[in-house]
Amino acid sequence: MRGPARVVKSAIVQTCAKKLKKTRHLGTAFFFTVNKHDNSLLLFTIISYQLAISLSDYCTAVDGNILKDKTFIKKKISSQFESLIIELLQKLEKQGKRV
Repeated sequence: MRGPARVVKSAIVQTCAKKLKKTRHLGTAFFFTVNKHDNSLLLFTIISYQLAISLSDYCTAVDGNILKDKTFIKKKISSQFESLIIELLQKLEKQGKRV
């Protein structure tokens, strides 16, 4: 969602996220803040953590990946996205696991 500052974008998205969470349709949510010390390089590790909390099969898979390669957090954000999110979710889907 894009738009000028202070036009209730965050409030709308937070309301949607809360409703999705109540119905168990929200996998994860992340909000960037303006003029704060958010680190966008942590985006996919945070999303991965949130997915691991809500999806036990994902948790097991991500634990395995972390044990194999402890350096992925230092890799490019595109590599983090690929290895933490895309590859793991595709692997679980192929195994017929809930994603």
